[in-house]
Amino acid sequence: MQVINTHERELNATPEQVGRLIDSLSSEQDILWPHESWPAMKLSGALAVGANGGHGPIGYVVDYYAPGRSIKFRFKRPRGFDGYHRLEFLHANDRSVVLRHTLNMRVTGVAALVWSLVFEPLHDALVEDALAKAQATVGDTPQIHEWSPYVKFLRWALSKGNARPQIRPVPQPRMPVASATARAEVIGIDHIYIAVSEMARSEAYYDRVMTALGFRKNSFAIDGAPHVQYFNRHFGYVLRPAKNDAARDSYSPGLHHLCLRVDSHADVVEAAKRLQAAGITVSEPKLYPEYAPDYFAVFFTDPDGIRLEITNYRQERRERHDNW
Repeated sequence: MQVINTHERELNATPEQVGRLIDSLSSEQDILWPHESWPAMKLSGALAVGANGGHGPIGYVVDYYAPGRSIKFRFKRPRGFDGYHRLEFLHANDRSVVLRHTLNMRVTGVAALVWSLVFEPLHDALVEDALAKAQATVGDTPQIHEWSPYVKFLRWALSKGNARPQIRPVPQPRMPVASATARAEVIGIDHIYIAVSEMARSEAYYDRVMTALGFRKNSFAIDGAPHVQYFNRHFGYVLRPAKNDAARDSYSPGLHHLCLRVDSHADVVEAAKRLQAAGITVSEPKLYPEYAPDYFAVFFTDPDGIRLEITNYRQERRERHDNW
């Protein structure tokens, strides 16, 4: 059973202030985790990739960490939990930030039943308490989600009658804002436009590709020309009719190839399997040490000869992001 569970809260705070909440996790000065009512998050060392730990019966390892922005933990226990949970913030507007917690995993065997009956209601209550604490910490009035009678019963049963009560965090004085020179930063690619020779043929091809990769789809027209967009949470990939039938050459001026990034070697392999199952011809997933020591990728080509690639989030890229 696939589980995707998301909770979020808009905070009247700056990215720098919310980043401090994330960076405090598992420390003695933890200002985000609701350890007043729940088992504390404990790690084997400082908050860093590779640190092992967990809270209560839940075990995990830090799989990704961008200081001041996001952290991802990959589950190690209980058995049957295969996936991760992640904390990150997203810009809402000039005055606020959305703090989001996402759990994405596949549960197998008896774990699927235990998740639904025990862990899911407790997880939801804990995360809502954490988001309420985050609101109070930055000076907002917290939105308290009262524990249900069932959550109270589970906590009483699992603690053998010694469960702590739900804490109502009190708004704190507004966190100070670090002085900095305002600067607009490009934070990603919003969309990519591809002109295609035959819309029907390319749409049929990309329907299979993008569905296999988890994209959604919509259609629209601009100046009477049909457009098809595939999109995920990060960017859009748009098809539109070409205005001439010039043959494509990857080594002529213009786009040489487009590379999509997933998290790990295993994700590259999984993407290749999904594409092959959808009838797309792809290269063998393998290491390309001539590009980088950990460069793992697959390649494929669309009907107009546009070269596409899927690669992993390499260590050099992670360090560039984290230590900019």
